[in-house]
Amino acid sequence: MNAHKRMILHLAIPLLAVLLIAGCGSEDKRLTQALRLQAETNQEMVRLNREVAQGISQLTKENAEFRKEALALQKELHTQRAEILVKQERLDAERRQLLLHDPLVAKATTHVGITLACLLPVGLCWFLLQRPPPPSVEQDLIASDLLLDDLTSARPVLIAPLTLDPPRGLPFHPETPSGSGNS
Repeated sequence: MNAHKRMILHLAIPLLAVLLIAGCGSEDKRLTQALRLQAETNQEMVRLNREVAQGISQLTKENAEFRKEALALQKELHTQRAEILVKQERLDAERRQLLLHDPLVAKATTHVGITLACLLPVGLCWFLLQRPPPPSVEQDLIASDLLLDDLTSARPVLIAPLTLDPPRGLPFHPETPSGSGNS
């Protein structure tokens, strides 16, 4: 409304001046020319004011549209953040649950590992005993049986018994205390 009042004033003042001067009967061309120029300038100003008002109106509409889009994006961002928070809370709950069960799982894993470690040598021995010996190894088996019999007998024949006596032919020196002075 202010723009319309200003526009009316801009048109009314020069027209009033032209009417007053024309009514007086003065024929000064310079004055009428100046008034005519002022009236044209005022009309141009009115036209420019209309264009500015249209531009402001268009800018206001675009600004309102931009704000609507920004608000929609902000709502979408807020929704996504809320979804992420819900997912994070679920993950935290699962992590806490796993932490509660973790000692039980660790103990069970340790017991299973120890059991497997103990059963592995037994399984290996069973596997080796189940294999049939190759035909060329029969002589080695006979020799190993004889060696085992000799090692487990009270009077070995193949291997000399282990004694604490020094070997024959070498001088025997009993250990001397370290503080006796013999170096």
